[in-house]
Amino acid sequence: MFMKKLGESLESVPEFTTFPRTFEGYSWYKPLLLGIVTLIIYAILNGILFAALQFVLGSGNVASIMTAVQGGYDTLNTYTLPGYLTILTVVLLLPSLYLATRIVNYRPFLSYSTSRKSWNWGILFKSIGISAVVFFITTIIYILIKGFSFDNHFTIITFLACLILVPLQCVAEEYLLRGYVMQTMGSWIGIPLLAVFLQAIIFALGHPYNIIGVLSTFIVGSCLGLVTYYTKGIEMAAGIHIVNNLFSFCSSGLGIEKIVTNVDLLSFSMDIITVIISSILLLYLSGKQDWFKNTDG
Repeated sequence: MFMKKLGESLESVPEFTTFPRTFEGYSWYKPLLLGIVTLIIYAILNGILFAALQFVLGSGNVASIMTAVQGGYDTLNTYTLPGYLTILTVVLLLPSLYLATRIVNYRPFLSYSTSRKSWNWGILFKSIGISAVVFFITTIIYILIKGFSFDNHFTIITFLACLILVPLQCVAEEYLLRGYVMQTMGSWIGIPLLAVFLQAIIFALGHPYNIIGVLSTFIVGSCLGLVTYYTKGIEMAAGIHIVNNLFSFCSSGLGIEKIVTNVDLLSFSMDIITVIISSILLLYLSGKQDWFKNTDG
């Protein structure tokens, strides 16, 4: 029902995954070239970041941070400097992709976020608000099942850093995975749903979880990809992603739940149920309430 409504509202908008083909300067190798330039810029920005850290903290402290990061989720406290450093390195993907887009210069940066005419802030904030309600309810259910514990690790500064960096990390991942990767796959193979699931595989392999955790991340990535495919933009997926990660990081910082490599069955079930419910509910409401009506799309 909501798919039909969305289709009626967005039918004049170009298909998202094959959108790169609509640009006059597109050739099959251009996305590949863009990816190479992005990686080079990303390496340079990370080099600058770590050089600055060595200057401020000293090489010994930076080595300790790297050891914590390399240990994965089990040794990495996401509310400490090593945790935020990891988040920041992901955030750097966003300026890297932006600068690479300007250098390769065959399509605008905005086109990685939507095939509509502009970014829609209203959809992003509605998605955050509605997803937050769903995540709050399922978090309460999780606590009732597993039990409650509270051991705050946050300071005011680290909590504010979480509220700033985590959304930026999610937006960066959306631009990279649901934007660049999904559109590159779609422009090459011409099969939108296959592009959706290929990017979800890459998304899952980028997270160092056990098999259950990787499967959970794949399902989450597939949901976010499908939401992007149907809405022809990453705003709704970014909203769900931001709320998902904020709840995870805040739960970890407050000692309610740890982010660990070995995901258990309860966490797996709650994660995918929450994201699936948020995705379906948002797609339904966006169609029911005509979120895309009279927009630039």
